[in-house]
Amino acid sequence: MASLFIVEDDSHFRSVLTRDLEGHGFQVASASSVHSALAALARHPADVVLTDLWLGGPDGLDLLKMLPRVSRRTRPILMSANASARDHQVATELGAIDILIKPFTQTELLRSIHKAIDCETGFQGSVHGLSLIDMAQMFHLSQRSVTLVVTTAGLPPSKIHFRRGEIVDASHGALDGCDALRALLATSSGTLQTTGLEDGIVQSIDAPFDHLLLASLSRLDEELHDGRAPGDMPALFDVGDDGELVAPPARGGLDLAALLDLPPAAARDGAIEAACRRVVEAVDGALACAVVGVEHGVLLGYHQRSGGAPLSEDACAAAGRELFGGAGRLAVGRLHEVQLTATDHHLFGKLLADRERALILVTDRTISVGLGWALLRSQIGLVERPTP
Repeated sequence: MASLFIVEDDSHFRSVLTRDLEGHGFQVASASSVHSALAALARHPADVVLTDLWLGGPDGLDLLKMLPRVSRRTRPILMSANASARDHQVATELGAIDILIKPFTQTELLRSIHKAIDCETGFQGSVHGLSLIDMAQMFHLSQRSVTLVVTTAGLPPSKIHFRRGEIVDASHGALDGCDALRALLATSSGTLQTTGLEDGIVQSIDAPFDHLLLASLSRLDEELHDGRAPGDMPALFDVGDDGELVAPPARGGLDLAALLDLPPAAARDGAIEAACRRVVEAVDGALACAVVGVEHGVLLGYHQRSGGAPLSEDACAAAGRELFGGAGRLAVGRLHEVQLTATDHHLFGKLLADRERALILVTDRTISVGLGWALLRSQIGLVERPTP
């Protein structure tokens, strides 16, 4: 049960909020001033604080400034009927998760609270210069369950829903599913924000993330590249009504594999498989090890510790391709080493000396990042020069 603390000098409104939120299962405490709120939070920290801006003395912004000194993990939400643009800016800089404009609806209130609760295990803020594809790939690689809200000028918000890193539904105007996702990927600019994965999402997309992205971008390229009309060239891939990846009928003998320069189905390399097993056995806290051909995401070897691993074989292969393939899919140049931290595991990625393969090592969080790198580097020779 999440704990809430309300700071509001209007006793009637404070009582109404308290009853309403208790009725939704929250544990609620309250105060009428900044000083009494800080004293109470120092004794019993809350998950989320909802504070009015004007409190007849020190105000809500003063509370936001002092809150980290008494309860660093508490996430604040500012409430106000007349906050200025400057108040919004300052509140955001002081860590406010949201600014609720009075009068607000119960839906808006609960959405803000759940957003603040979700921020316990992640960062909250404003990021500029990332594309929608960049954001989607980050949520996929981190296996997050979120709703990504896309807003463009003059249009109602659109949404992409991720469940454990896979896109399960999208909506854009009158479109839904794969059609909505393609329309969103064609959008050149806008604003992005995330919320917890919305309840009641009906899955309309069932294709694996990497196949889905390839199919969508291929169709867009067909429609947009060099001004060609959609019928001028067949799509390289399509997504069927059930969301599965399918190849359309070839026209005029078109060789889809040749067009995409797809590799033949590669057999797993026994020596590399053995090397991955030895790495997992040698590294404290190791959960899985994979070697991936980065150009196409071909899995050359994989081994996981008994009992399972947080990333599947496909997820490790996708991570190797997305992080190290080409010039780097996240537009930060050719990557050589990457470390990512999820809720319950670390992921270490290293491009091998031939620049054609990457080592992906997944560990639990009982080891430090520095120790993880030291252990990984000590085992590189097993993979660079594998022996059966």
